[in-house]
Amino acid sequence: MKKSGKTLVLIAAATFLVLAVAMILAGYGWSFRLPLPQMPESALILPSREVELGTPVTVELELRLPLHMRPLEARLTPPEHTVQNGATVIRLDAYHWSSANWKIRARLQALRPGETTAGTLTITLSSPEKPEMLTVAIPSLTVLPLQTSRDDLELAGMVPSDSRGSGRWILGIIAAVVVIALAGFFLWRRRHRKTPPPLRPPWIRTSEALEQLRTEVQNRRINLETAFVRLTDLVRNYLEERYLLPASVRTTDEFLEELKSPDSPLPTEDKPFLGEFLEAADLVKFARMPPDETQLFRAVDGAEKFVKHTTPSPLEQQGKEVSHV
Repeated sequence: MKKSGKTLVLIAAATFLVLAVAMILAGYGWSFRLPLPQMPESALILPSREVELGTPVTVELELRLPLHMRPLEARLTPPEHTVQNGATVIRLDAYHWSSANWKIRARLQALRPGETTAGTLTITLSSPEKPEMLTVAIPSLTVLPLQTSRDDLELAGMVPSDSRGSGRWILGIIAAVVVIALAGFFLWRRRHRKTPPPLRPPWIRTSEALEQLRTEVQNRRINLETAFVRLTDLVRNYLEERYLLPASVRTTDEFLEELKSPDSPLPTEDKPFLGEFLEAADLVKFARMPPDETQLFRAVDGAEKFVKHTTPSPLEQQGKEVSHV
């Protein structure tokens, strides 16, 4: 029983909805049969056509149009010596079966006392074929002068003594905000700036580079000629950083001649190895002697022993600052 009652309610609601839609569609279709209503000759002026200077007035026009038509645009031409105050507003006021009421409002403000001329209000109406233009007159206004006594008037140019100061306060606040924002940005940037890591000692970097060179040769990623050239550069660069010797700008003979000097910082026991190493590298580099893998690995082993032997002791590293570290 309850179920059948709910069914009847649903059927009644659906029937009402269908009838409502049918009525709306019928009204919209019937609106095409209605003639265009006769437009009023002029718009209304609210509150009256006689106003005091400076008091805004409202221009109002009410239209009753068929449902298939609506005002698309309303363009106001103000009477002489008046200006429009704000935008023109178009809104739907009431809805009927086959028509609707529309209200168009605009505000005017007089610029000087006296009698104004008439203005116009041009409305563009939508139409199935093409838009239609309708023009309605805006009545003239009688603008009265201000009703003030001489005691109410102030001298022109008299402004509060702190008006300029208030403007300066605003500029000062803006400037302070800008300065604080810039200072905060630079502090943030300075705090988040990445500092480069300190340069590690040359004996550590050279040892790692020698181990990497050995791995690349074993994995056949570089050929033996390239490996010999890189090995020579590693040893020369190490000598320059460790002992401040101009190894990279000297020939092998010139460099070995400098090593014979008693003032040479290189340990005496390491000089024979270094001479043999550089001469063997020159044979591969300049004499185009075919390199041998065993010979290369022997040279890498010797370079690693040389770097290890010339590495300062922990006490030496703590007692003095090593250059280029």
